[in-house]
Amino acid sequence: MDNKVKNTIILVLLVFLAVAIQQSILYSVDNGIGSGNVQVITVDSNGNEQWTMGLIPHLETMSKASALAQGLKIWAAPGDYSGDIILGITSAIAAVMWIVWLGVFLGFPGNMKFTKERLLGLAGVALLVMTLNLVFLRAIADATTSGSVVKNTAAHLSLALNNTGILMAILLHRMGVGVKDPDVPMMPALSSSKCDKAYGNFYRKFYAVMTILVVTAVIEIIFQYAKAAVPEVAVDASVWLIWGVIFLGHFGSFPSDWKLGKRPKGIVLMIVLTLLTVVGFYVMQVATHGVVGSGVLESRLSNAGLSQNAGLSLMLSCWLVFWTIAVGAAGYCDPGACKAPEKS
Repeated sequence: MDNKVKNTIILVLLVFLAVAIQQSILYSVDNGIGSGNVQVITVDSNGNEQWTMGLIPHLETMSKASALAQGLKIWAAPGDYSGDIILGITSAIAAVMWIVWLGVFLGFPGNMKFTKERLLGLAGVALLVMTLNLVFLRAIADATTSGSVVKNTAAHLSLALNNTGILMAILLHRMGVGVKDPDVPMMPALSSSKCDKAYGNFYRKFYAVMTILVVTAVIEIIFQYAKAAVPEVAVDASVWLIWGVIFLGHFGSFPSDWKLGKRPKGIVLMIVLTLLTVVGFYVMQVATHGVVGSGVLESRLSNAGLSQNAGLSLMLSCWLVFWTIAVGAAGYCDPGACKAPEKS
């Protein structure tokens, strides 16, 4: 087995372990609140909300009925931290964050070096993620009049942490902070080989952008009509757009690029692994009697006024993002030797 493949398998296993630990911690916090209870922001004798440094709230757990009766601001309800009702989706986004952190910043495991730049990069990302989320939560807390602060901010705290974790990692990487190899971009097909440079002209890139937009629109319409997507079209479609950009960044911008080298095998692996992951989460949902939500045939979604399959679209798009990055790390986006286009 190729060393790149071995290293990627180890990386994916470590990512899954990190996701399991992270989601377990958040789920235990949800469980700690208790059914019928909520976390509220405490107030002093003058009725002022109590915050440390203006960003960290002082929390107390009590029954929801009591909190509403006292007019206290609800910080979180059970499920607001881990997003257990859609655990398959929140876990997918967490997996993307961890593969970027471990694979891109630390070069785990094939190029693992705790250099000052990499450690500073991760420390910078972690600090920005915590600070940004605290600022967002405080801003939403001030504006919240109904519902919980966490839910109004990002539906689930897990989504907020992981989304900002991915965003900050990409931004710092583009700025050159924590980059393991300045000559290798995060997405291999972005001018990383002579082949992709030769075929990366303006017209092909324009075609790629238009194709992403059209294909995303078609996919979204299909899932919306099948009631297999959340009603927030912009949220659902944005993830498909992100996957489209990442796919083209790994496998090239034109169908003829996808036939080169190891790319056909990489595309097949990406699709198969995504489907297996979705099936795996559904099996866990059945085995745990709905404790782990897959977003597919999920009764709790129907209780919330949505279709039982409302999470299918996001499950597919989120895990496609993860497995595209993973097969790219394993070298299955390598175009191999190819001829440059002839000059006219």
